[in-house]
Amino acid sequence: MRVAGRGASALIAGLLVSFSGAAQAAPSSFTKQPMGGLLGATLAAQIRPASRLSLLFGEHVQSPECATPLLLALRAGSSLPRESLLEPPPLAEQQTWLTPDGRVALHYTLSRASADFVPSTDRNRNGIPDYVEAAGLGLSESLQAADEVGYLVRFSPSHRLEVYLANLGGTVRGYMAPLARSGRGASFIVIDTQIYGDEPLLKAVAAHQAAHALLAEYDLDEPIWWHEASAASLELLSQRSLLRYVDSVDQLLSSPEQGLLQPDGAGATPAGLLWASYLVESSGGRPDVLRQIWEEEATAEGDNLLEATDRVLRMQGRSLLSTFADFTTWNLFTGPRDDQQHYSFGLFLQEPHFAASHGSYPAAAISFTQAVAPLGWSLIRLQPDGNTGGIFLTFEGDVSGEWQADLLIATRRNPQSFRRLQLPLDGQGRASLGVPWGNAAEVMLLVRNVHTAGPPSTYSYAAQPAPAYPYELGSLSAEPEGEHVRVFWESESEEGLSGWDVYRSEGRGEFQKISEVSIPAFGGSDGPVAYQFLDTAVRPGALYQYYVVGITNEGLTQRSFVVTTRIPR
Repeated sequence: MRVAGRGASALIAGLLVSFSGAAQAAPSSFTKQPMGGLLGATLAAQIRPASRLSLLFGEHVQSPECATPLLLALRAGSSLPRESLLEPPPLAEQQTWLTPDGRVALHYTLSRASADFVPSTDRNRNGIPDYVEAAGLGLSESLQAADEVGYLVRFSPSHRLEVYLANLGGTVRGYMAPLARSGRGASFIVIDTQIYGDEPLLKAVAAHQAAHALLAEYDLDEPIWWHEASAASLELLSQRSLLRYVDSVDQLLSSPEQGLLQPDGAGATPAGLLWASYLVESSGGRPDVLRQIWEEEATAEGDNLLEATDRVLRMQGRSLLSTFADFTTWNLFTGPRDDQQHYSFGLFLQEPHFAASHGSYPAAAISFTQAVAPLGWSLIRLQPDGNTGGIFLTFEGDVSGEWQADLLIATRRNPQSFRRLQLPLDGQGRASLGVPWGNAAEVMLLVRNVHTAGPPSTYSYAAQPAPAYPYELGSLSAEPEGEHVRVFWESESEEGLSGWDVYRSEGRGEFQKISEVSIPAFGGSDGPVAYQFLDTAVRPGALYQYYVVGITNEGLTQRSFVVTTRIPR
């Protein structure tokens, strides 16, 4: 394997040994050699790219394509000197090309004696290697797209973005080196020279790092996951391809209990891209909502992401917590559940992950081995078991969390549309609610820990069968009465019932509601209650069918069986 160029490989070595502490597990010759400041050029020159990467990520862990999160983590706090985190990679026989807009300077080498060389192929014969031009195009497109949505792009012919093309081993695609801790901005960008034969990927990598550099001009103190998610979002704005991020977005859908705020160490993946995409799409497709958040963040020192996001959302009539609740609901409509009403790319994602799924009752869980982190969520699936009545669902969240819980109920008539019902949690994080099975095709319990700090918390739930919920019908009949039909029904018991509606069909046609207002429910558990309804909109000789629907206090419904009658001529 070709040994990387001295400067580029030195960066990786410095990151690997210092950030991960893996030098303790490395051969002693690694730890005893001088590091040459932060870069460790002497050490790096002896290590193959694959070996250097394995020091940080392990032999069986995939390293991230973008190493910018590593550098941001180093900057945020480590034992390394902070006055000069990184230095540009020295390139043999360095050449420089300025993009046509003059905002970006690309440094590269064509020397075949250097591991950092770029292919010299020049199809348009303009004297600039195609590899260099493709990287420059991706960089310029990213900055131009940011311009168009109102970002303040400070790079110009007098303040250029410095970009180096160097050998990073073909696994790490690129990184942005931030300025020292006391400032804002980017020192330079490095893009791998090993992205052969894939110009769209090369452009995307360049666009991604340009976005990092742009965001660094706003604020370097925000969470690493937010830097990465925002950079990915800006990349997509110019490159318009989500495919290389589908797997990392699926990581969030696979482990929603980990939440948005969980630190991801050295390998901060852009799983937060789903949150950034939701903010854009739920704002009417306006990418400037992310810019507004970054502008708000830049008004104060330190990490103020959540406060800035809340201020921007309140200008839209929303809040951080209400928006987070909607976000978790959107995440139900992915993969085969995509309804084309939520994410524009929902079909390409995996379907929701269920922490548990039940189809028989009673069902209960005391706690989960993986608790719900701040701004995390969990999903339980409840399916009808074919029995009459319904279930009583109880929920209790540990007091260390701050909980919201919703029921999402799909009907058999419209199984892809859910009604969202918030559980009425008390001050101790407890709630109970009845759910009738009569019209339900599927019920989901969506649990959110809306704490914005602190440790993960657990919750418990139980689902008990309730055969007589929300009512037990003793009788139902429909009888002609002159030119009308009188519908009679009697409930043996009622629980949590607010009223009744009457439905009718003529012949074998579609049922229509014929009670203009709901008939108040008066029953309870202490004996039968009789009801009647006079249907005056009938005609002689016609066949009619009727059923009644009980409506719970929460607006859920349970349908009765059907009875038939015919009006004499």
